[in-house]
Amino acid sequence: MRDDDVRAAVQELRQELKAAQEGLKATQEGLKATQEGLKATQEGLASADRRFSNFVGRFDEVAEMLIEHDTGQLRRVAAVERENAELRQKVEEAFRRIDALEKRAS
Repeated sequence: MRDDDVRAAVQELRQELKAAQEGLKATQEGLKATQEGLKATQEGLASADRRFSNFVGRFDEVAEMLIEHDTGQLRRVAAVERENAELRQKVEEAFRRIDALEKRAS
């Protein structure tokens, strides 16, 4: 090989090396950006998980309060229904007594 050919080959190799180094640099920058994006995604997921856990906790609290409230309401309704039934019996008995007294009086 002649000197000019060797110099040209060396120059070509240097250009290829420079292009490879630039490609490697771009790849490393892309990898860094990807890692930063992944970190942000993981932080977002962790935040979403915390918010969801808080929501579930609050939902459970509200559900428990509603159940307690409904249970109390059902107890009150049952008590009113019992009292209403007792009052109906007393009214029916009062009408029977009145009928009996009216029969005696006639």
